[in-house]
Amino acid sequence: MRSRTLQLSILLVMKNADFRRALIVAMRLMDPSITIAGESGNCVEALDLFRITAPSLVLMDATLRPIPFSEMTASMLGFDPAIRIIGVTNVFEGKRACQLLSHGAKGHIARTMAIETIMRIIRLVAQGETVIEADLP
Repeated sequence: MRSRTLQLSILLVMKNADFRRALIVAMRLMDPSITIAGESGNCVEALDLFRITAPSLVLMDATLRPIPFSEMTASMLGFDPAIRIIGVTNVFEGKRACQLLSHGAKGHIARTMAIETIMRIIRLVAQGETVIEADLP
């Protein structure tokens, strides 16, 4: 495990490349201090990138295959117990969000959320909170 600076470094692990790219553009516009550690739509490549780049936060597609979300989070947490992982799904479902948290995620976002909400959840999780959309006022 590498030491972290205070700057937020994010690894994006999502099979939808268009959403991944749109999110990167939006994050850079809304918070230029965010560093994109890397991006991948492939589980094996994502685990390699995770180990090489040592991000402070991972945004990870909950439906990525062939490695299930639970195994991806276990592998990342085994390598770096302090990593903050946010599960990404197509829509918000409370039961699914709770399931992601039970697998080690510290937050949940849905692709249908407003970018302001996504950014708020990213910031809160980066600060050490556990957050799903239902937690927001």
